[in-house]
Amino acid sequence: MEERKNQTRKTSGYFPYWQVSVILVFIVTAVIFSCGSKSDNTGMKSSDGVKRNESVSEDPSTQVVHKSDTGKIDLKWDFEVLKEGEYGEPVTRLSIYVNGKKHIIKEEVKFGFAELPESEIKSLGFEDALTACRGWWAGGGEEYWIVRGHNELVIMMRELDEVSDEKDEQGFPKPYIGQPKYVGSIPISD
Repeated sequence: MEERKNQTRKTSGYFPYWQVSVILVFIVTAVIFSCGSKSDNTGMKSSDGVKRNESVSEDPSTQVVHKSDTGKIDLKWDFEVLKEGEYGEPVTRLSIYVNGKKHIIKEEVKFGFAELPESEIKSLGFEDALTACRGWWAGGGEEYWIVRGHNELVIMMRELDEVSDEKDEQGFPKPYIGQPKYVGSIPISD
C-alpha cells in the first residue's frame, strides 16, 4: 500500500505539484502588484474628473518657493494623466505653475512623473536648478529641471534609460544618461 502511494505521488522534479502551484500563484500576484498603476495610489481627481498626479499639496508650507532679487517665484509641477497608452503607459501633460500661472512644457509624454526632492536634485548635478522632476516608464524616462536665466526661467531636459551600450567593470550595461537639452523658457518680470 505504501509503495502504491509513492508511485501515484507526482512531482515536477524538485517540488511536488502543489508547491509549484503555490509558487506560481505567489509570482503572478507579485508581478500584478508591481506592474500596477502608481497613479491610482497617488493621483487626485479634480472636480472636472481629470486625474492629476500633483507633486505639491495646496498647503502653502509645502510650496516650492524660491526667492529672487526681485521677490519670490512660486513653482509647482502639474502632472495631468490624460489617458493610457497602447502598452498601459500613462500619457501625461507636463506643466509647471509659475506664480500661479500654468505653463505647459510638453502636451503629451508617455511617462509617469514625480517631483524630485531637493537633495536628489543636487546629487544629480543640477546645482542651479530651482526644481526638477522625473518621468519614467518601463526602463526609460526623462528628467526636466528649471534654472533661473536673465528675466526668464529656462526649462532643460535629458533622456534616461536603464541600459546603454557601455559596460561597467563587471561587464554589465551602464545606465544611459543623455546630454542636457534646451526645452524652452518662461519670461518673468523683474
